[in-house]
Amino acid sequence: MVANDFYLMKKNLLKFKNSFIVFLSVISLGIIILYSSQVYSAITKNGGLKFYSNANYGISFNYPENWVIQEGGHSELTPFSILLSDVDLKDHHFLPGEYPEKFINIVFYRTSQTEEEYAAEEYTIKDLNGKQVKNLVRKDSIIIDGRNSYKYKAEYTGGFKKGKYFSAYKRSGEYLIIIETYLQNLNNENEIDGVFFDIIQSLKISK
Repeated sequence: MVANDFYLMKKNLLKFKNSFIVFLSVISLGIIILYSSQVYSAITKNGGLKFYSNANYGISFNYPENWVIQEGGHSELTPFSILLSDVDLKDHHFLPGEYPEKFINIVFYRTSQTEEEYAAEEYTIKDLNGKQVKNLVRKDSIIIDGRNSYKYKAEYTGGFKKGKYFSAYKRSGEYLIIIETYLQNLNNENEIDGVFFDIIQSLKISK
């Protein structure tokens, strides 16, 4: 299932006051883009990274060399999205709650909302009985592509499963770029947190 399917699944769950989601990593290397999407090996101080870029949407970033990327998104609301994971997602069709243990989702979401407006809505999710199921536990100031922003961490305390949710947001023209991950196995938290940091630190948007 493509990345857009994960995001649309999330939006459908929000209508019933439950949700689940995902995340990423990013860098610019000043490379001339010859094709719509390109992947290069990259030598960085962290090592073990590859470089991804997409000319159509002007996005580039680094990601772990043992992870795979799957592009998706062909709807009016989310015309482009990128799903990253350490498992091959090509032939996988996940039901709600059946996500990989490690995955990152980057979504170009068409909206007029600011980063703060979207986050305020995102972190007030309640179930059908009015019980809040996603509680914001941390909000850190970060810089994304030269602009001040925030990284959010939350905990799911209800719904189908419990876990943690990381997210960050970046406006790009008519889109809000959403970078997210949902952790069910908290043993992966330090690893995912590190990848998230590397991606945010290196993310470049040229449009």
